[in-house]
Amino acid sequence: DINALCKDVTADYDGVRYMSKINAEVKTLLASDLSTWTFTFKDGNMRLNDLNIKADGFFAMPEEGYKMDIKFAAKENTFKAFLSLIPAIYSKDFDQIKTSGTMAFDGFVKGLYSDVSIPAFAINLKVADGMFSYPGLPGQVSDVNLQAAIANPDGILDHTTVDVPRMHLSMIQNPVDITLSLRSPVTDPDIDATVKGTVNLENVSKIYPLGDKTKVSGIVKADMAFSGKISAIEKGAYDQFKASGFATVDKLVYVGSEVPQPVNISKARFDFTPAYAQLTGLAMSIGKSDLAANGK
Repeated sequence: DINALCKDVTADYDGVRYMSKINAEVKTLLASDLSTWTFTFKDGNMRLNDLNIKADGFFAMPEEGYKMDIKFAAKENTFKAFLSLIPAIYSKDFDQIKTSGTMAFDGFVKGLYSDVSIPAFAINLKVADGMFSYPGLPGQVSDVNLQAAIANPDGILDHTTVDVPRMHLSMIQNPVDITLSLRSPVTDPDIDATVKGTVNLENVSKIYPLGDKTKVSGIVKADMAFSGKISAIEKGAYDQFKASGFATVDKLVYVGSEVPQPVNISKARFDFTPAYAQLTGLAMSIGKSDLAANGK
């Protein structure tokens, strides 16, 4: 019988931070076979902040690496449980946040992890009609709808696939939509992605308690689409890669304790083609230093 509680868990792997100051708890009945160093559990329960996960399977330690076959799924289907994994949100009056919406989360990991192999795995996430708002603030993030799946069928890293057919949210009536498909991420990334939306940065203070020392304003717009293999760009075969759209910044101002001087971008525009990204009219300042730029 195992009952373990860990606070402020941070997990990094290959330069990527997967957990930041997570409160974790594990409760399970564990069957141990020390002759093969195999540990089997059924109806195991793991809590990460407010996300409760049920898991079944085994974990073994052969002479080389770690062998496992584990299935997991979220026990609750609330959007708030998913929000608790976002450090900036969980650290700010999380118990008082008003939320609605549902979530589904499940997956598996099966195979050998070693210096030369990884196990097969799958992670599936779906959020429907999510919403959150902070007490005392006038705005909210609403209409959060997300479908995402990351899978690897055989432990060969290049066979990993990422599919995000829908990611949508509205920040005080400003919609943002993103899609992403990724194949062969190691040898030749094959990408199909779109980004479209408008973000009024002044609204951030209306939906999130930034504090007195942080101020942000300005408008960011984007409508971009990319499709094709990176190798096409590297070979100069631009007819085999699709890239179009633009991104603009208008009157962006950022003041905060994270930056020593205020940042001001009065304007900037990027236009995308398969052959180049064109920058037009960048005018910005950092403190008393200013910069203007154009180019490809």
